[in-house]
Amino acid sequence: MRFGDGPVIDILLKELRAFLRAKPYRVDIKLDQHLSLPPIGWKEISTVEKDTNDSINEFKKQFKPEDTKYEIHTNHIKYTINPILRPDGYPGIISHEMIGVPTEKIITHLNYHILNKANKKDDFTAEDKQLPYIVAIFSDLIYLDGMMFKESMYGKVMGYADQDRYKTWVEMDYQEQVTAYKARPEWKRIEESSSNGWKILLENVYLIPHNLHYVYEHGLFLTEPAMDNVAGILLMTAADKISLFLNPFSGIRMNSLNVLR
Repeated sequence: MRFGDGPVIDILLKELRAFLRAKPYRVDIKLDQHLSLPPIGWKEISTVEKDTNDSINEFKKQFKPEDTKYEIHTNHIKYTINPILRPDGYPGIISHEMIGVPTEKIITHLNYHILNKANKKDDFTAEDKQLPYIVAIFSDLIYLDGMMFKESMYGKVMGYADQDRYKTWVEMDYQEQVTAYKARPEWKRIEESSSNGWKILLENVYLIPHNLHYVYEHGLFLTEPAMDNVAGILLMTAADKISLFLNPFSGIRMNSLNVLR
């Protein structure tokens, strides 16, 4: 499953490379916030495709040969045309408006697609259902990293700052939180998973509280029954970093570290 920045850059590069043949200009591009954010869902993708194509068509109408640098402003995109010495032109620097990363929106959409993949295993043959099922994700988003994804799968972690200064209060509050945490229905599944060989992983992600840290909001592996179908998630990011997030709550035949061998 590929998860990326959308069609904007691809459309611009394809159209400008073709248009600038035999035209001695470098065209720099600045996108506004609307086209800088990754579109999520078919409706948004269709909208940014249309807006990008409308902009590039307007650029072509306004383009004219000039000996000096000039700009063309369209809805959502500013084009800066720079004369160059080489005979064929090319698209140059592509920049974005400063934006706040819509983390929650991206993770919600990503989780939706992961759940769709998880549900597909229900249609597998009986023989194939016995095999470990790994969902692979290839992300072009530079701000989707392993830490963000880890929280989405296992849960959001709470820790205590300035532990020495407020040691007594911290320890009291922590014990209260852990007591409440272990009273939740999910704790039974965590204990069962720990007894099945997953204790180290559960401690590493603080699903088993320790060192004054605990999970205050469970992730997809615990909250969605469909994720029992998934042995793990393989994530490859834009930085070419590959991470494997194992599911300690998956089906009984997959519930083993042997999935790594």
